[in-house]
Amino acid sequence: MPLQGHNILIVDPDIDGFVNDLQRLLGDAGADTLVTRDLPTARRRSETFEFTAVVARSDLSEIKDHVTLPTLLYGTRGAERNAGAVVRRLKRRLSAS
Repeated sequence: MPLQGHNILIVDPDIDGFVNDLQRLLGDAGADTLVTRDLPTARRRSETFEFTAVVARSDLSEIKDHVTLPTLLYGTRGAERNAGAVVRRLKRRLSAS
């Protein structure tokens, strides 16, 4: 499994079907995930848990100012909210680092 041993923080205020699909696909690839709805909670969780990367909605891009982890942003509509594509991008990003 390409993401075995990775702990991924997902930040999205809308815990919806997309986030559920993203969490499931990351789990299928071997990753453990934690979902938060907002930046303050994400910051607290990143201080408490050891994450490998952050995956966040693009309108929450300021998360990059608060963590030193690889951060992948995804859009809020249409093709930008394709969970499979997000997982593929994350796999490439983590394999390159």
